[in-house]
Amino acid sequence: MKNSHFKKEDRLCCVCDKKLFGRSDKVFCDIQCKNKYHSDIRKNAKNTISNNIKILKKNYVILCSLLGENCHQFEIKKLKLKELNFDFSIITGIDKSSLGIKPEDFKLEVFEFKWYQTENDTIVVTRDKNQSKLSPYMYKRWVRYLKPLQTEEIKDCA
Repeated sequence: MKNSHFKKEDRLCCVCDKKLFGRSDKVFCDIQCKNKYHSDIRKNAKNTISNNIKILKKNYVILCSLLGENCHQFEIKKLKLKELNFDFSIITGIDKSSLGIKPEDFKLEVFEFKWYQTENDTIVVTRDKNQSKLSPYMYKRWVRYLKPLQTEEIKDCA
């Protein structure tokens, strides 16, 4: 008998745990279980992606409000960015060529903004002039949640 090393009583549907009959490589008991399994995978991926995009948009709005239109670089304390709910874990890229070869020397990116941390927990943020800015419609709804910032919290480096 072909594939006789599989016991029929050991094989269960991975969604509903019903016994499987038929082919030895069968995974789902019916098409509904197969569809449920794959739709759950797509749903989880979609939720993760949309949550990350929301965090990126919020970070972008925070950096835009801090930097302003005429400034291209500034310094701010890391604690202040955390108070503004800036999330340091979600980024769009890493600029490895700018500072050094150690991982802590890389500049982290959120769209056209790049930042790195100095020894005294100060974050230096710059805007890449070569990259185009995002449309204001992408982050419009987060602007109302930002608190007005005092100018003494930001040190202009330009």
